[in-house]
Amino acid sequence: MNKVRMQTDRAKIWKVIRAHKEEFTSADIEMLTDATYVNIKRYLKILADAGYLRKRRKPNLNGKGTHWVYRLVKNTGPKPPVQKDLRFLFDPNTNEYWVEDPETVIRRG
Repeated sequence: MNKVRMQTDRAKIWKVIRAHKEEFTSADIEMLTDATYVNIKRYLKILADAGYLRKRRKPNLNGKGTHWVYRLVKNTGPKPPVQKDLRFLFDPNTNEYWVEDPETVIRRG
């Protein structure tokens, strides 16, 4: 998948996440965007690792197994945080980089 397509998908994912006032699942995002399941899961993981989402396990309705549910806890604005590298996330709303160590935040000049 090319970078332009991925950025467009992630912008759509971010917009849907920001619109959710309650918890949501990756399946909810998949139904509301044309992003791939893999892209959604990767983006949710990096957002959760960076502290933008809180996630928890919830039992499935059939009583068998669990699934992840997410809630947005750091809504910094309309522009989607952008994964710059496998270990970096850039938020254009705050000009901050999140680095793999969650205690490290780098502000851009």
